[in-house]
Amino acid sequence: MRTYTLLTLARAISVTRGQLLERAPIPGVVSFPFSQTPATSAQLQRRDGKVVDVSLGATYLNYVVNATVGTPPQPVTLTLDTGSSDIILLHQESAYCEALDGACPSVGYYNANKSSTYEYLTSNFTSNFGFADQGEGSGASGDVAKDTFTVAGTTVKDQQFAIAYGNFTLALSILGLSYASGENQVNTNPPQQPYDNFPLALAKQGATNLALFSLWKDTVTGYDGQILFGGIDTTKYTGALTTLETQKRDGFPDIIAFDVLLDSVALSGNSSFPKGSTGSVPVVLDCGTSGTILPDDWVKPIYDQFDITYFTANDTAYVDCDLQAAPYTVKYTFQSLNIEVPMTKLVSLRALNPKTCTFDIVPAGTRHALLGDNFLSSAYAVFDLTNNEISLAPREFSSTSDNVVAVPAGGVKAIGGSTTNPSSSGSPSASGTGTGTSETGAASSTTGTSSAASTTAAKKSAASIVSIPAYLIEMKADSLAADKLLLAQYKYIPLQELKSNINY
Repeated sequence: MRTYTLLTLARAISVTRGQLLERAPIPGVVSFPFSQTPATSAQLQRRDGKVVDVSLGATYLNYVVNATVGTPPQPVTLTLDTGSSDIILLHQESAYCEALDGACPSVGYYNANKSSTYEYLTSNFTSNFGFADQGEGSGASGDVAKDTFTVAGTTVKDQQFAIAYGNFTLALSILGLSYASGENQVNTNPPQQPYDNFPLALAKQGATNLALFSLWKDTVTGYDGQILFGGIDTTKYTGALTTLETQKRDGFPDIIAFDVLLDSVALSGNSSFPKGSTGSVPVVLDCGTSGTILPDDWVKPIYDQFDITYFTANDTAYVDCDLQAAPYTVKYTFQSLNIEVPMTKLVSLRALNPKTCTFDIVPAGTRHALLGDNFLSSAYAVFDLTNNEISLAPREFSSTSDNVVAVPAGGVKAIGGSTTNPSSSGSPSASGTGTGTSETGAASSTTGTSSAASTTAAKKSAASIVSIPAYLIEMKADSLAADKLLLAQYKYIPLQELKSNINY
């Protein structure tokens, strides 16, 4: 998880809460639709049986879920994060809330003194996020506690979490979904036993058959999507799921993250594109990060191809914005599976000069390789903590129907033929065009958002947007730490004239 500090909310649409479209009960599955403009009430739907349906919202950088904590329920908005394992709740007295007076109520925070079911455990929680070697690290300190935790009408009693009283410099609370072996208390000195985080708690209490969830976006460049705990939707991907084993990291006795082996990266239509000399590399799939980090020798050919300039000082790559409309895709290969990501997802306008964009693949250096939201937006991903597997397929964006299947304890492979989308036909095209509101999608046979799909999305929630305070918007450009060192330069100077400053 790569996190961003205090003014991240200035780049986001604040989330409100509302009534969600009730779906047919699917035993063994808990479902969470997410949207950039979620509904306006804390009431969420619970599927009967073993499928749970939870509402998520998406900020500029993160997916978020609306939950309630305590008795009586306190509404809290949390960042959904496959790159971390802990639940960390924002508190009114955190550094973030104190610095931006009045901002926290819009996203909710937890007050232990107002909950009759609160149980104090300890005060030794300390955690750091981000990449400390870049000076981007931000963190949290505070208490560890238990309380009632409810999402989508599904309640976990005595859910353990941290309360960030101290130097919490993040804009939202965090719902970590990764391995319990990656929890903060397991990696302290002396280490403590892990606790059941949210996916594990759902399985333990029988809401799902196993600790598994699947995640997808409705459109490759949009913010709406869905997460299913305990199940998959076979209409949302092309072909069959490819199942990969999660990998141990060097120096750790257990699997601590959603790492899988990535075999190669190439540009669409370029069979001679060099993949680099490092061979297959482990990459973590992290929906809590917007960009992608790859080995240096995998990134350099892409930079050379498109004249991309990378600055080590702020870990940011810059390119002419015309590349955003170019008919290229970046192809990621896992075994025999290819997932293609369009330039619309990789090139972002973030500079003051409208011709200068960021390119959201950067070299790893000594860091662990990572595939963030710009990759996951083109994929259907299934994260299986119970069986130590991740299953992937290209996203099918043209689907307007549902076929939710509860996954048994043996995982995706135990389902057999039902993991293949019966409506898909062969391999996906690099950039198909759908009907209605078209969407360039590198990872589906027909990529588009039909008017029917738009209607379905509209029905998911009676959505509204909460305005961001004006002073936050005005401070937006200055708050982008990654661009801060270059503002004076690229505001008036063409990108080509910055080449003398290149560090890559």
